[in-house]
Amino acid sequence: MDAYWFETLLASDDPGSHWWAACQLMNAGVEGLPHLPQLLDLRDRLDLPSQTDTRERGFVLYATRSTGTILNAAGFDHDDQLHVRGCRWINSVTDCDDIDIAAIGIWAIGDLGTPPQSTVDRLLNCVQHDDRFDPSGLHSLRSIAFRMLARVDRALASNLTDTLACNEYASAMSAWIAAAKARPAGHYDHGPELKAKPAWLLAHNGG
Repeated sequence: MDAYWFETLLASDDPGSHWWAACQLMNAGVEGLPHLPQLLDLRDRLDLPSQTDTRERGFVLYATRSTGTILNAAGFDHDDQLHVRGCRWINSVTDCDDIDIAAIGIWAIGDLGTPPQSTVDRLLNCVQHDDRFDPSGLHSLRSIAFRMLARVDRALASNLTDTLACNEYASAMSAWIAAAKARPAGHYDHGPELKAKPAWLLAHNGG
């Protein structure tokens, strides 16, 4: 990984450069950790509910996910203030009024995983209390939280299969599988991948 390249992009005044760096850092793993302070500093300059620049929006989406993947690869350290700061940012994003950004925050919690325990606590809170849907009315934040909870703590998610969050997750997966099946011949078939994701749920329910 070219550390200087990332430093240059993140130090630029161009929001598009920030977006591109954040996008690439999603796959940087632990090597992205030295760039996390710059990433968080750039994020702190933005007002999430009101920022409308598409490049700034793209930066927030990718930077949030990148923060989760980087901290997961590094191994979360409760005594490291940079790690704590990144975790707090991810958790705060889930409260954003912009539903798409809030959803990315939930995904990033799943990227971060455990430790810290706060990831499980936050996902559980979303599953039980967050009734927001995206503008289409088809996808709920609690269903995404249930999906991430199943990734982070399968045993706990298995105890929540009677919730609206689980039902909405199962419905969303069924819709995506049907949509994949309806795609014209020659397109990449996502069906097997999609079916594999809720397989544990079907097995748990005896389906």
